[in-house]
Amino acid sequence: MEQDLKFPNINIDYLRMYKNEFLELNNLKIGDEIIWNFKYDTLRGRYKSREMDKFSAYEKSKGILKEDDNGVLFVESIKDYNFYNYTSNGLTGRSRKSWYQLEKKKAMNYFGTGYVSRFHNE
Repeated sequence: MEQDLKFPNINIDYLRMYKNEFLELNNLKIGDEIIWNFKYDTLRGRYKSREMDKFSAYEKSKGILKEDDNGVLFVESIKDYNFYNYTSNGLTGRSRKSWYQLEKKKAMNYFGTGYVSRFHNE
């Protein structure tokens, strides 16, 4: 006899409890502005090459505390930052071309066991 067992999502429950504790300890509520260290991307040219490399950089800026659909707390930047996606034309061999495509969007940092950077498409 098979049973369809359902297990609780402890990770989500933990993150919800973390949200409540964080807001209570800092006397904050959802929608408040805070100063946060946001991660974004930069491009730099390689030494003696025409290719570019992507690096992460950080900037302290204002953000707004928000809650996602699961009740997990995150901070979203007020201003837009640069993020780069590595893309190509889909060909192989000598016809292949690849480049970094710029995408301007708000940086987001989720709270929990560490500060995790997530993007809108994840």
